[in-house]
Order: sequence, then C-alpha cells, then structure tokens
Amino acid sequence: MKQPSVLALSRRTVARGLGSSLAALCLSSLAAPSYAQDAGAAARTTPSIAAIDPAELDAIRPLLARGPVIIPRAVDQHANSRPTIYVRVNAPMAVAHRVVRSPDEYQQFVPALANVELQGRTGRRTAFRFRATAAIFDVSADVRVNVVSDRRVDVDITRSDFGPAGSRWEFFAESPTSTVVALTVWCDPAQATWAIRQFANSSAYSASSANITAETVLALAVKRRAEILAGRRLPIRPTSATNPSAQLAGPAFGPWSSVLRGGLDVVSIELDAQGAMRSLSVGRYVASAEDIVRRRLMEAQYWNQYWLWLQNVRILQQTAERVRISTTLGTPLAAGSGEVEARLDTSRQTVWIEGRTGDFTRDRQRWDFQAAPGGGTFVMYTGHSDEAHAAWFHRILMDRDVWAVAGLSGYWKVVMIRYGMWAL
Repeated sequence: MKQPSVLALSRRTVARGLGSSLAALCLSSLAAPSYAQDAGAAARTTPSIAAIDPAELDAIRPLLARGPVIIPRAVDQHANSRPTIYVRVNAPMAVAHRVVRSPDEYQQFVPALANVELQGRTGRRTAFRFRATAAIFDVSADVRVNVVSDRRVDVDITRSDFGPAGSRWEFFAESPTSTVVALTVWCDPAQATWAIRQFANSSAYSASSANITAETVLALAVKRRAEILAGRRLPIRPTSATNPSAQLAGPAFGPWSSVLRGGLDVVSIELDAQGAMRSLSVGRYVASAEDIVRRRLMEAQYWNQYWLWLQNVRILQQTAERVRISTTLGTPLAAGSGEVEARLDTSRQTVWIEGRTGDFTRDRQRWDFQAAPGGGTFVMYTGHSDEAHAAWFHRILMDRDVWAVAGLSGYWKVVMIRYGMWAL
C-alpha cells in the first residue's frame, strides 16, 4: 500500500510538493541555511527558531537508541514549518561542535557540495560561498556560520538560489563520549529562483518536505563525521541506504507518547550499526476511540476518501478480520497497480497492510493503536523505505545521498498518517 511519490492531498499538491525535495538537497548541501535571501530580504522580519524544550528531549531520549527522532511542526503551514531532528552522536560535544562550525571541511562529508570558498573569519563568525549539485539544478549561496556558544551554532544565508531559510544547531552532552545534537530547520522554497519555484511552487507542504529531508541528510552526515574524528572506523556513507528489518516493529508506546498528546507527531528512524535504515515509524494522537481507528483501517472500500491518490478501489474479499482490494495510483508521476490486503492482528491493536500482487507485491506495513490515558488513541504507522515507488525526481535525490531515502520516507509517512487519521 506504499504510495511514497504521491503522498499529498491532491494531484496538484503532489506536483508542488515534489520540487521541495530539490530544495531539501540544496539545503542539505550546506551546514543548514538561515534567513535572508538577499539584501532586500533583510528588511523583512527574520523568522525565529525556538530553543529546544528540555522536556521534549527527555521524553524522546529513549528512542535515540534506535536512531534519529524527528518532531515535525506546522507540517502544512508553508514557511512556518519548523521540524527538529535529534541524533545521538558517539563523540564528545566539542568534536560535534567543531564539525558544524568548520565550513572548510564540509566537502569532506557532504557529497552534493561541488565547491566551498571561504570568504573570511571575524571572531565567532565564518563566511563562505558554496556551489552544489542538486538533481537537475546547480545552486549557490553565500553563508555565515555564527558560533553563538559552545552549545549552539546558527548558520545564516546572505544570498541564495533556494529562497530564505534558517537553522539552529544545539548540543547536549550526555557523557564525555556521547552527545545529542538537535537541528531545527526553516525554509521558504516559494521565494527561491524561478527554476526552483516551478518545482516547489506554493504547496503548504513543500517547506516541510524540504526541511525534513534536508535535516535528516545533514544531521546524519555531521554525526558520521564527528564519530570518524572521534576514532570510529566508518565509511563516509553506508554502502546501502536500507537494510530492512525482518520483523517489522515500531517502538513501544511509552513516556515519549506525551509529545503526541501535546499535538505533535513523532518520527522514529531505526538504523543499523552502519547507518542504513531498517524501518521508520510515525506516531500520532487522535481524539477518537480505538474502535473508530480500527474501523477506518479495516474498511478499505473508503480508503480513497482520505488517501485521495488511491483510485479504482475495488473490494475483492472481505471478512471482519481481513479485506483485500485492488487499486491503482492516481498520479502520472509514479503509476502503480495491484492488490493489497489489510489484516487485523489477533491482538486487535494492530492492522497489517501488505501488498499481494503487481507493483505492491513487496510492500509491508503495520498500524498499531492503543487507548491513551484520559481518552483518545495513540496511533503508530511503521514501514520500510519508500524508495521502491519513488518517482523519477525523487530517485535523483535519493541517488545523490543514501540518507535522503530516510528523510523523504519520513516526510511521506508523516503525510500518510496525517491523512489516514484525518478528522479522527
């Protein structure tokens, strides 16, 4: 049932959202940009990025043993999007900090960078110009790295091809050899150059697509570079983007679910020891009871009412515990067809959705749900990489950096759970 290249509200939204991933690779090609596109843009109000909430970090900290955790914010609110990614780095905080504040070393661990030209240093500020290749475009920007403290680094764009943007790095020492790094990103690809705007356009989701993909690629690149500098013998990138887990399972609901209850989604990316993605889970809170969530997932004849990219849905077999449908993807970007089966687990708290024929044959995902204290339901959607169904444009981005697979899959699954649980 995976529909990665078409996870958006309508065909028009899909087309707009695709290009935002181009901006994402542009963004991931530098140490995350900040706010002004040009001198004229400086007159506009600089968008702010809030500091990390210690309570949020404490809640999601146990999930970091699996891999990165992303907290999307304002997913469908254009340039208000402010996702944060947390990663645990097996290196001292000073080493991770050095990686971020040293643009002269970026080309050593960011494959998309074609050129970095240092322009000067003044105190805690470093200015540089970069050129990067992202999909079918070459992009450039003038950048300033601002070391605010030994626990924070900001990176400002003074001129760019991909529109105004912003980022904030924060560092939290867990031990002398372990650090949690948090990166929050903002961008507005709708104000990019004409060529990029043709892809990004004005989708309410385009900035989130760019931000989530960019920060995943960048945070994992910084993590890997810092760990290499700290003495670990690792390649710059894993040899493979994915290493699918044999037993697909997301994290158990626990204290981190308090973040869901606060109205935010939580993305947990499971990585293997080499940094390849094993699985990806997205959690969400809904006000409806468990029974209503279960019914929505098992009544496959209505899936196309909220996952609008599904078309020609036809029930083939249906019982109380199992339903099988045939369907096609209603987009010219990544056409697909086949049969899909939803199966209610004996626990009655899990629905497995598995492809049976055609383009969905190897697809497998699960939806878990549990009554939340005080009412409502915690829902979690877990699956593998979405690269098998990616459209050509996304494939270019994924081929550019293996960690773009995790970033784009994370974004797509956020949209999938948001629309799947719409109005519940």
